[in-house]
Amino acid sequence: MRIGAALGGLVTLLMPLWFWSQPAWVAHLGPQFAGLGCQSFEVDTSMRAWGLAVSLLPMAVGLGLFVMVWRLFGEYAQGRALQTPAQRQLQGVAWALLALALLQPLTRAALSVVLTMNQPPGQRMLVLQVSGNDYLALLTAVALLAVALVMRQAVQVAEENRGFV
Repeated sequence: MRIGAALGGLVTLLMPLWFWSQPAWVAHLGPQFAGLGCQSFEVDTSMRAWGLAVSLLPMAVGLGLFVMVWRLFGEYAQGRALQTPAQRQLQGVAWALLALALLQPLTRAALSVVLTMNQPPGQRMLVLQVSGNDYLALLTAVALLAVALVMRQAVQVAEENRGFV
């Protein structure tokens, strides 16, 4: 899992930078990412800069998520699953997943504005769509948050039991 977290963090960092540096990719895949369908438009430097700026917040949250997963599995590897640092990392993972689940539709909406900002008046768009994947991500994050809260109680009980020995 730590290798997966490291690779995920690397991809999370590099993918937006690479994507927004390639005008052809932005023109080809950007409309799909933003829910604009198959529209075509001219890509310029300003649009790509704004697109990267919009991508920074989810990228930062994603990097934080992978750092917490790395630390969590480091704690697990040391046999410290029922100790406070592991529980805090698990709770942080859950909160980061929840933030990403809420950010994804908002990011797509912002990208729809960015990708149509050079269109003439009347053709600019704000597309707000929520998919089944967004709902699934939200449910998963909330379920993991519930597990993290239960684990907090388990950690407290384990710490009390260690105090009696």
